[in-house]
Amino acid sequence: MSTETKTRKGRKPANKTAYRQENAPLLKEWPTDYDSAKHTPLTEDDFVGELQYLYWDNRAAEYRRRMEEAIRKADLCRKYGSKEQRDKVEQVARLTAKLEELRKSLEG
Repeated sequence: MSTETKTRKGRKPANKTAYRQENAPLLKEWPTDYDSAKHTPLTEDDFVGELQYLYWDNRAAEYRRRMEEAIRKADLCRKYGSKEQRDKVEQVARLTAKLEELRKSLEG
């Protein structure tokens, strides 16, 4: 694994470090301290051969999360036609969630 990052014209390099170093043993579980903001993406080659399904399970979960978010946004676009209406609805939803969180903290 190299620590160099590819750059596109007009973009700054990501400045991410590899999670697993060259001589480190292969992973046997998904690392709890892995941070996608700090580390380059893991690949299936970072895991022990029999446990490469961990990589694919993680990828599948991420794509499911993205799909659910895309479906939610598509439904929102169908329900509220203009961008301004959608922005207002999302703002109300955020404020409602914060209000509910505040309510729970006051009860506790």
